[in-house]
Amino acid sequence: MIGWPCDRDQVLPFDEFYAQLEDEVRAEGPGAILDLRAKEVKYALINTMITRRQAQLERRPATGDFVEQRR
Repeated sequence: MIGWPCDRDQVLPFDEFYAQLEDEVRAEGPGAILDLRAKEVKYALINTMITRRQAQLERRPATGDFVEQRR
């Protein structure tokens, strides 16, 4: 099962882990909530950038193909 360890014998599914994390953040107050949301935006942006870069690289011809085309 995919998840995060809570105990040596128990693994928590990610959605339950994240729900607990959000509960803890809410308990810490508005500053912690803003920090979590900023991190969510940051990692969503990084994911978008990686996904777009991978798509660009997939469309690019292989190095050997490029060399043969220039001759």
